[in-house]
Amino acid sequence: MVILWLSRHEPITAQQDELERLFPRHTLRLDSQAFADVDDILRRIQRCRADEVVIVAPLTLTAKLLERGIRPLWPDMREVPQASAKAHPDSCIPAPRGRWMEFTGFRRLVSIEMQFEELTSAKT
Repeated sequence: MVILWLSRHEPITAQQDELERLFPRHTLRLDSQAFADVDDILRRIQRCRADEVVIVAPLTLTAKLLERGIRPLWPDMREVPQASAKAHPDSCIPAPRGRWMEFTGFRRLVSIEMQFEELTSAKT
């Protein structure tokens, strides 16, 4: 079992532990290089013969992967207070603007749905 990790950031301890629980004795391949487009990502998946892929990418690019039949693993994170993050350093990472995020598990992404509403002109 080969898992391709496509992210600028390496997995934290809690993420590695959870992958081991879900996929015992897997091989994790890290790829932190920026991707050009969905075809670039597909080539990387094929080149390393990945059975699973974890990706942190813009939703538009992730949606294109779903259209091509790739159902990636999604690292689920939630915002936590800094004190909680400091108490759980193996599962937390700093985020922009002084926030802290805690890893809560992996989920398989199967769909991205965008909903819109019509705009009307502002009344003056």
